[in-house]
Amino acid sequence: ARAGLHKQLVDAGIRNALGNTATECRDPLLYRWHAYIDGIFGEYKLTLGPYKDEDLDFPGIELQEASVYASPKDENAIFGTVIDTSTKNTLFTHMDLGDVGFYGADINNVSISDRVRIMYKRLNHSPFVYRFKVKNSGPPAKALVRVFLADERGTPTTVEMDKFFWNFKSGTTEFERSSDESSSVPRKAQGLYEIQESSSYSGANNLVDTGIREYTGCGWAKHLLVPRGNPEGFKTNLLVVISPLLEDDAAGTTDWKTVSTLTHSLCGAPGAPFPDSRPMGYPFDRYRGWKD
Repeated sequence: ARAGLHKQLVDAGIRNALGNTATECRDPLLYRWHAYIDGIFGEYKLTLGPYKDEDLDFPGIELQEASVYASPKDENAIFGTVIDTSTKNTLFTHMDLGDVGFYGADINNVSISDRVRIMYKRLNHSPFVYRFKVKNSGPPAKALVRVFLADERGTPTTVEMDKFFWNFKSGTTEFERSSDESSSVPRKAQGLYEIQESSSYSGANNLVDTGIREYTGCGWAKHLLVPRGNPEGFKTNLLVVISPLLEDDAAGTTDWKTVSTLTHSLCGAPGAPFPDSRPMGYPFDRYRGWKD
């Protein structure tokens, strides 16, 4: 297999947008396919019923504060000790210009003379950070912190914004997390030049799949992490769930130094179990109404 390519499709001789972790989200067919599979799995989830309180409790852990800070102008203003409280719990979206370069429509032609660059309008958001304050009245505990945006207007919608491992010491812990660290967005998204070169069968461009490289471009586009706003703004809900690791949880043996550099929420980790033994989307995979 070549870098970034799904081995099953490569072995079948299929090379297209769906066959590459860095480009599959660009193909509308992906969403039809995902919706179909998700629908089948959703019907199965309905047969399980809602989680019980004991499935959700984390004795000794109390989330005392969770907030988000964004800066529509200065990226550095949201880091450090100086906080502009006027931006607390406010996210900003805007349109800007994206830039993309590629070798033209022929995937087998990767000559420099055929390079093309275009600019296009795209949705983006201002950088932001989450700030948390957690009290642990028990012994040190390993946990996964799960961050969601949720809304119940119309069709109930819950979007997982981030998920990460944290080792809570006894007492009170305050920490922050940047939007750039989200477990749903690529750490190093590949450009189309790189994708076409790694997909080519010719000469020096025939790259060996290193495992890690396959996952660097996988995930949701970083500039689309925040749902589009409007000039008037609208209210939504920031939900934070802290869950203990299960017995023999894969998250407990995960190499988080490596996995934290990957889009592990959506793509997992190469050569290792999915770094979370709870279902994807937990605890909203078995919907009981987030207000409960």
